[in-house]
Amino acid sequence: MASQIHRNIILSYANRVSALIGVLVLVPLCTRFLGPRLYGEWIVITSIVTYLALAGLGIDQTLTNRIAEARTANRQREVSILISTAFFAYIAIAILLVMGMAAFSGRIARALISRGSVESSGALCIIAVMYIVALPGNAFIAALRGFERVDSEQNIGVWTTWFRNFGVAGAVVSGLKLMSLAVVYGSAIVSRNVATYCCTVRKCREVRPSIRMFSFRTLRNLIVPSLAFFVLQISGMIGFGVDNLVIGYSLGPEDVTRYAVPFSVMITAASLFGTASTAVNPTLTSSYVGSKTEFPRRALIAMLRIALFYATAGFLVFWIAGVQLLHFWAGPDAYPGAVTYRTQLALFAIQVLIEPAWLILVATTRHYGAAGMHTLESVLNLVLSLWWVRHWGLAGVVAGTVVARMLTSGWYIPMAAMWTLDMRLHDFNGTVARGAAVAAVAIFCTVGTSRFYDGAPLSTALFITTGVVTLFAGAFAAVSLTQRERQAVVSHFLRSVTA
Repeated sequence: MASQIHRNIILSYANRVSALIGVLVLVPLCTRFLGPRLYGEWIVITSIVTYLALAGLGIDQTLTNRIAEARTANRQREVSILISTAFFAYIAIAILLVMGMAAFSGRIARALISRGSVESSGALCIIAVMYIVALPGNAFIAALRGFERVDSEQNIGVWTTWFRNFGVAGAVVSGLKLMSLAVVYGSAIVSRNVATYCCTVRKCREVRPSIRMFSFRTLRNLIVPSLAFFVLQISGMIGFGVDNLVIGYSLGPEDVTRYAVPFSVMITAASLFGTASTAVNPTLTSSYVGSKTEFPRRALIAMLRIALFYATAGFLVFWIAGVQLLHFWAGPDAYPGAVTYRTQLALFAIQVLIEPAWLILVATTRHYGAAGMHTLESVLNLVLSLWWVRHWGLAGVVAGTVVARMLTSGWYIPMAAMWTLDMRLHDFNGTVARGAAVAAVAIFCTVGTSRFYDGAPLSTALFITTGVVTLFAGAFAAVSLTQRERQAVVSHFLRSVTA
């Protein structure tokens, strides 16, 4: 089990790093070759397309959990029924969506992107239709995850991500515009799901979808728990994706670029931590179904300590050298201002810190309360963003997101995970509490001494960042890690150096 988890995590991070490299390379190319306005329109287009993920009705995660459970109980026929049912349900949804997008993409583009641009309307239609065509392939992505072969899924993701990165870079540098970008992005999505189907069938021929295996009863059993995941998807997209739409509608595409560029870097950095969740999820589900709660408890404590370190180290880097790096990388037009930037940074830390608890709720299918809380968060966020954007601009949008999260799911998700695993606050005393204390001191000292390095040249800022993060890492290891864990880290480092 451990070796499979390691492979899953390694390939998951390889895929995520590929996406991160794409962001690091493509954003400065787009800001320079497309310009702030056209790139802002492209960001809004991709933000709209992300809402098409709602077409899955939250079935993907439930399907993954059910397949993992069926495999644990050696019920192979049930696996075939699950995949066939989901596949043909997705096809029916895709047909309806293609017709709807063909009819309304122009109106959506005029309302949210650019009122007189045929280019933006065509780009939205192209990428949306290709995204919808790929939808049935989600059944096989869920199958690989349920088989605990996340490594295979992520390996496919690495190749298709690089295909997309090279395609977009070539299109932008060649002077091509939005419709060409839409074709590249859409082709990558379709290729990924086709390759996933081929990989899944090669590993288990019984998963080939058959209309004879379709079951309305199974579909109902999938939809009931999926509704909560569906609500969570809606809430998550409103919580983050709607910001670009609110800004584009209220302030214009140029401000979308200023807001989205630094925010995308922070969210990508946060997702690097969350990537391990996808890899560990099926194993946690199998352990929980088998009434083995000890592994999920140990996993939560371990991931929470890692989250504390990662969130704090990321905060220190972005706080000290982030602005200088942003100016060097994407240009001054991509900076949203100090208040907006630092509020985005707070949201980054919150997102990382609640990820371990969120993983527990998803893996155990105990997410119904979180779905309700996320719904409240989304409504509050949307109201506050629309209200505050007119008073404080970009800062009002991100402030609405942070306040809504802190008042709702920011506290509920950790508590719900503890209740699910029958844990109490005193279970986090010791290594977790000591790590949190070190993190708090590091952040307090860094923020409190900002006046001494604000506005420093990039080289100086990077030097200071390296020193501060190194000191924090040493203190965190000394206080939060046990002696055995420190020895394991040192041994692993020495093996890596001498290998």
